[in-house]
Amino acid sequence: MNHPVGVLVRDLGPSELSWRLLGHARAQPLVFFQEHLVLPVMPPGGPVVAVAEAWGYKGPLVATTFSTAAKLAGFPGRAKRAYYLWDLEWLRFGPTDYRMMAAVYRDQRLPIVCRHPEHARVVECVWNRPVAGVVADADPAGIVGCLP
Repeated sequence: MNHPVGVLVRDLGPSELSWRLLGHARAQPLVFFQEHLVLPVMPPGGPVVAVAEAWGYKGPLVATTFSTAAKLAGFPGRAKRAYYLWDLEWLRFGPTDYRMMAAVYRDQRLPIVCRHPEHARVVECVWNRPVAGVVADADPAGIVGCLP
C-alpha cells in the first residue's frame, strides 16, 4: 500500500511555505504533522496531526524546519525521509550549539533537498556534504523524487 507523503511543519499558519504546501495538497494526497497546532491558512484537504504521530508513519517523510528535521532524524523506521531546506535557518538562530546543528545537517540518513541552487551551494560549503537535489516550489512529490 502506498502512503501519502508526510510533511513535518512548525505549523500551517500564514507563511509562504504553508501556502505552497497546502496548494500542493490540493493536487496530491499529503499528511501534515505540525509541531504547533495552528489553524491552517487555507483548508488542508487532508489530515493534520501532531508531529509526534509521525514517529510510526510508514510513508515518506519530509521535514521543513531544523526542529522537525532533528525530530525526524531520531525517529525509528525505514521510511524514506528528507530535510527540505526552505531557507538557511541557521543564519537566524543566533548563538547556538554547533554540535547540535551539525548532528542534523551532517546526518547522512537525512538527505537534504534545497529550495534554490544557491542554498545548495551554501550547504555544500558550510556543512561539507552534497545535497540530494533542488526543488523550487516545495512540492513534496518532487522532494521525495530527489531521494536515492
